[in-house]
Amino acid sequence: MSGGRWQFAIQNDLRYVAWLRSFFPAAVRVADIPLSARGCWQCTLVLVEAVNNAVLHGHRGDHSPWITMTLVLRPKRVQMTVMNPGPPFRLPPSHRVPPLEQTDGRGLYLIMEYCRRVRLRRVQRQNILEMTYVETA
Repeated sequence: MSGGRWQFAIQNDLRYVAWLRSFFPAAVRVADIPLSARGCWQCTLVLVEAVNNAVLHGHRGDHSPWITMTLVLRPKRVQMTVMNPGPPFRLPPSHRVPPLEQTDGRGLYLIMEYCRRVRLRRVQRQNILEMTYVETA
């Protein structure tokens, strides 16, 4: 078992979401870490939701800012960081996911539901969302 670390930036554009959906499972295979299919799916969803929030809520259609991501993959543990220069925001006070029929406002709740630790910092006009997924089974 090894692991891996990736750091990259994407333009503030939803067209990169499809790429992220395929990149994360490929990174898990390259890192050769024991992460279940369910864990891989949950981490992919967390990463996609974090990027969606940055694009849709942070920049509202402005494609000029870049979103920086760092992934650290270890056996049974994945650390994901998404950094973007959007306006400040807060994490919701509860981990309860809104009803499934609700069409927006669920991303941060899903992130908090699937990750053991979620931390939001603001440094030099950058939102830094740090998410740690730990596989328990």
